[in-house]
Amino acid sequence: MIKLVVCDVDGTLLKKGEKELSQHIKSKIKNLINKGIMFAVASGRAYHELKRLFEDISDEIYYIPSDGGAVIYKEKTYYKKPILPFVMANMVKPISLNEGLSLSVSGKYITYILSADKDFIHLAEKNLNGHFVEIEDISEINEDIYKISFYGQPKSTFANKILSGTYNSMLKRVYDEHGWNEFVAKQAGKESAVECMMKSLKIKKEALAVIGDDINDVQMLGLTENSVAVTGSHQKAREASKHKDISIETVLDNIIGKGEI
Repeated sequence: MIKLVVCDVDGTLLKKGEKELSQHIKSKIKNLINKGIMFAVASGRAYHELKRLFEDISDEIYYIPSDGGAVIYKEKTYYKKPILPFVMANMVKPISLNEGLSLSVSGKYITYILSADKDFIHLAEKNLNGHFVEIEDISEINEDIYKISFYGQPKSTFANKILSGTYNSMLKRVYDEHGWNEFVAKQAGKESAVECMMKSLKIKKEALAVIGDDINDVQMLGLTENSVAVTGSHQKAREASKHKDISIETVLDNIIGKGEI
């Protein structure tokens, strides 16, 4: 019997091109919760973005934002693995000064943007609904940082080495496609956050269901046999999952109706 469902957002709950979560999906999540099944969203998005998406049911679900940088429930942070400031500085400054890449830094309630690219800033304005601040230097940030994201094409061998994920042993690269290179603390990650939840809530792997679609879901999908790569998933997510090519609606309906996938 499944007791905890952990689900990715973009490409999973939100189909490609969708900007808002449908009431249809929200009602299914509500039905799960009413059945006594806990529901968590695990996403590369920052907490403030997720909370807006789920505003109708925001206090009824667990949040694993920033690719596993934290676990938040009813505004309380139960688990966090922030990036240490000196680690961030050692990585960010050489690139932001010399390479001209755009930088997005995720805190809990604010995303910080460092970029000379007006199109990138316009995109932040469009997608972050006011929850962002433009900065000129990372020393302006005075809160825990859960994720660093670089966008653009590096010019130098040194920058490519930094963005390869092998330069700093205290960071972990979680995404490296479509012009993005995204990093969390070495001890963070969706899978680490889910394991923390399982321990805290006394959930065995047989009672856990994980649903995702992309490369940043792979390790999380490996935590249980109740793993699903939804229709249209990345090949690596499909390889990591027990169940494949199922719509999110069908998966949720199965869990609601049968308590299993």
